[in-house]
Amino acid sequence: MITVPGRFLIAIQLALIPLTTYSQAADSQIIRQLTTNTSFSGQWFLIYNVQESGSGYNNSFTLRRGYITFSKKFSDIFSVRFTQDIVLDEEGSDAGNIEMRLKYCLLHIENSYLPVLKNSWWEIGLINRPFFGFEDKVNDYRVQSAMFLDKYKILSSADFGVSFSGLIGGEVNQEYQKNVSSSFPGKYGSYSVGLYNGGGYHAIEANSNKLVEGRITIRPFGNSMPGFQASYSFVAGKGNVPSAPDFSLSHLYLSWQSRPLVIAGQIYKGIGNGGGTLTDEEGAPCNNRGYSVFGEMKLIPTNWALMSRIDRHHIESENPDDCSSFTTGICYRFMGSNKFLANIDTRKKNGTVTRIYEAAIEIRF
Repeated sequence: MITVPGRFLIAIQLALIPLTTYSQAADSQIIRQLTTNTSFSGQWFLIYNVQESGSGYNNSFTLRRGYITFSKKFSDIFSVRFTQDIVLDEEGSDAGNIEMRLKYCLLHIENSYLPVLKNSWWEIGLINRPFFGFEDKVNDYRVQSAMFLDKYKILSSADFGVSFSGLIGGEVNQEYQKNVSSSFPGKYGSYSVGLYNGGGYHAIEANSNKLVEGRITIRPFGNSMPGFQASYSFVAGKGNVPSAPDFSLSHLYLSWQSRPLVIAGQIYKGIGNGGGTLTDEEGAPCNNRGYSVFGEMKLIPTNWALMSRIDRHHIESENPDDCSSFTTGICYRFMGSNKFLANIDTRKKNGTVTRIYEAAIEIRF
């Protein structure tokens, strides 16, 4: 048996103290670096609905969507965003499973280093599309349904690509930003243009073509009526299938935002769609068009609000497809931006009517 003198053990322990202290300090520094200028947020849409149609009715509890977002700001110029999309799989052998996929994974670059490009930025990676990023800040009822062009699978709300965006004429007054909306606060408008794969965040690139999409928004009365904005957006490219059918879109969007009232209307006309699935039997892209109107009235000073939305979508082909929906509901906001929404959605597709009664909770944190 080998014995170690007590003085020797004490000397070893004293020698290890600086190393232990250094390791703890290094861990603390890493933790500080990870948590400084880092934010975490979430958004969940929990639904109970009853669907009634000519063939009967069914009812279910479900998760419509869930988002978990991490953001990290490295400097005044560089930041990153990582958003996971949680969704219930409703198709194929995995139907019923809760799936998690990426919605956004991007590098954000502010153009503060070029005075001529003040209030503009680049985004690279899995990013927002130019129009959806804007519409989401006007229509705050994603809990009820996907936005119009996404709902009818004309465009995807996010995609792999690169975009350049900015504000026009500095920023609108602080009172409007505080009481109404601080999103895209350009005094005379905003813009965004990007180059994308085309298939959206839930599809891989199926051909060598890319989509160009752009949006220009004008706030013509930035001083007297900052709530009114007029937007024009376009898409040009090919559908995301190997045959690469043509896809183009021209779109007009008018919106009014005030503290008690939000009104928005859009109309579009296009050829094909981003997924390349809107084609006839010979593979040629189909003409399609549609419009949507959205309105919200807040019953100030209470937390209650009334909302309505009308959609109409038409596809021209040998077997025309005509869809419409009318939604109306009442909303109660609690603990900030959280919502309880009760609504009735009447949908009509080629003469067949489906009525959906729905109760939804949106949780944000």
